[in-house]
Amino acid sequence: MTPSSHKDLLHKGEYLAVLDLYEKSSGATSRDLAVASIGALTFLGRLDEAEALFRSASPIFSDAEKSEALFFLVVNLARTQNWQRAREYFRALRSLPKNRKRNAYYRLQASAFLRYTKSQFLSAEVLATQAFSLAVSDGFLYGKVLSADLRGHALVQVDRVKDGIKSLKEASSSAKAMGASSLSQAIQVSTLLYESQFGLRSGSESLGKLRALIKKLDVADSFTRINLHFELVRSLTLAGNYVDAEKELLQVFELIYLFNNPRQETLFKLRHAELSLRRGRHHEALEKILDAKRWSGLAHNPLLKSQILGLEYKIVAALGFKERLALLSTELLDMMKSFPSSLNRRITQRLLGLESPDPAPSSDQIGGLLSRLGDSNREEEYITQVLEGNYLGLLSRLPGIPPSGDTLVWDLERGSLTVFSSTGITHAPSIRSRQSRQLLELLAEGPFTKEALVKKVWGYDYHPIKHDSLLYTAIAQCRKVLGPAAHWIENRENSYGLKAGVRIQWRSKTPVVDATQVQGKTPLSLAKPGLETLNHRQLGCLEAWNKGVFFSVKSYQGEFSVSRNTATRDLRDMESKGLLRAVGSGPSRRYTRHFETANRKP
Repeated sequence: MTPSSHKDLLHKGEYLAVLDLYEKSSGATSRDLAVASIGALTFLGRLDEAEALFRSASPIFSDAEKSEALFFLVVNLARTQNWQRAREYFRALRSLPKNRKRNAYYRLQASAFLRYTKSQFLSAEVLATQAFSLAVSDGFLYGKVLSADLRGHALVQVDRVKDGIKSLKEASSSAKAMGASSLSQAIQVSTLLYESQFGLRSGSESLGKLRALIKKLDVADSFTRINLHFELVRSLTLAGNYVDAEKELLQVFELIYLFNNPRQETLFKLRHAELSLRRGRHHEALEKILDAKRWSGLAHNPLLKSQILGLEYKIVAALGFKERLALLSTELLDMMKSFPSSLNRRITQRLLGLESPDPAPSSDQIGGLLSRLGDSNREEEYITQVLEGNYLGLLSRLPGIPPSGDTLVWDLERGSLTVFSSTGITHAPSIRSRQSRQLLELLAEGPFTKEALVKKVWGYDYHPIKHDSLLYTAIAQCRKVLGPAAHWIENRENSYGLKAGVRIQWRSKTPVVDATQVQGKTPLSLAKPGLETLNHRQLGCLEAWNKGVFFSVKSYQGEFSVSRNTATRDLRDMESKGLLRAVGSGPSRRYTRHFETANRKP
């Protein structure tokens, strides 16, 4: 294989193929293959091996070869937070002759990357742009790709999200044009991460693309692979799926451990602490966040430090540690003055309940969504967009919603039920059966015997043979509505009730802890004397349809899963009793509630 072929493999991201050639060389390694091998080892996280190879081979390297090898060492040592060693190699890189374009390119690009990893995003963007121009003038396509990629990341961090994503897409296209499919895919991963993070795709779309990309990912770069898994964890958490988020986080732990990147290890602890908080494990969350704070590298990662302190603030608030809360508030306010990104400044302002002088950037869709929380007039808009985007995890930020704990919330949108539990958040847009809703509300007051439930919901005098199957079916439907929280419905010695500690509330109302606060809601079947002869479907029909709403035999069939003959018989029976009013005839016949006579005895 020619020397240029070794470089091509490296530039295309074929790191394992490069190392395979190196191992087969049996000591007769060419200078070009040695440089390519150093680059491959650094991207795979095998930095000690890369440094050993550089020490043994660098005496025979040309200045151009040495500058490239030093560049790979600087970038990947900085990426893994090995600052001292990265600076030593950068000094060696700067000492090389400056009259060669390639040497100058690697010096500029390495300097840009060092600035970026220290959160100096503005200067990183300037240096990356200069390196990009140098690569273009030198016809160095690989260098052009690297600089466009880094420039894109820096632009995102200074709130120019759309410009940054545009630069990343250009870098990916250039990589693809040079046949570097792995490199192109790694840049596509970064693009998808930002689109997901800033809500440029809906939550459902982001989850689908993240999962699909993980399945087909052939990038050997461990850093990229771990970041992709981290974003999937964040997206699952944002969607309110805490169980799958925790499974995903634990699955990626081995890769984090093998890669030995302290920043990613700290991110792991941060993500784990957030999940523990959302699942109501407050002390566990605090323990994990304190562990994350022990990393000495936080001094060089102000944005990560602000995220850790922000989460600690939420945990301490949930635990009610007022003295510590005040200290954290002061520390965050002090940090906020020197934030390199206005995006993170706004996040901290929202956390502390401060007015933000800067409007959220239009490209930060999720930030813009959260900014509506303080405006009660826009709460409806917030709920609608959260539900449409599948960001159920953001529902817990609504005023009056407990941040953790088992809670049923009715009517976030009309007729809906939202379940907040330690496993996550689920939302049923509408409960088709009014009996399911009534039964769940009763169970929250319970426990009730089977006799009492049948009487309260259907108005029947209980008989086991007639009514057990009816009740069991209704209970099963309620369990289905609760989804992962189905076990909240407990059977206690011939009676039913919700698990102890489950709260129930209605939108904009105080959470109900004492069951007596929700009593006094009388079922329709008991409120209207003379309706004892109606069956459970007919009673449900009278509850389901309001005045002025017309329905047909077909809609009745769909609502109660009965035959057309049964539906027709039920409706005509109610019409004969003056409870419904019919309009039209034949297939166009429609029914509506006859409110004027609905309370009279048949």
